[in-house]
Amino acid sequence: MVVSRTAIAELVSLGELERIERGAYLATGFFDDSMYRLQRKHSRAIFSHETALYLHDLTDRDPNKYSVTVPSGYNASNLMKFPASVHYIRKDLYLLVETRTTAIFGNEVIYYNFGGTALISSEQLNVHIRNLSKEIDINPQIIL
Repeated sequence: MVVSRTAIAELVSLGELERIERGAYLATGFFDDSMYRLQRKHSRAIFSHETALYLHDLTDRDPNKYSVTVPSGYNASNLMKFPASVHYIRKDLYLLVETRTTAIFGNEVIYYNFGGTALISSEQLNVHIRNLSKEIDINPQIIL
């Protein structure tokens, strides 16, 4: 279904639609799923680092800036329009540890699984494990 520019402009002026970026509109009363929108626009971006920890429920902080990993050589200049930190990985490792989940608004997003998250951000993972071990009263050396 194709909607004319005039019809879209009229819906925006009536307050029925909100323009969130070029070519993307949101109906009034709905929430913007920016994680899903980022991956729809940049299909090679996989959520990683702090964002993957968030999707694994290993942190209670909503990421202010998404962390994404792309294969080496990928032109990520357009990703800077999103609040995103871009990390690069060798092409042969890029897809080895991905997984999919349903994000907060019900849309599917791709992120690094626990093994990939551990490989990519092992230092941050150690900090989170230590914090978690304090909460549940376990010696972090047993876990690490």
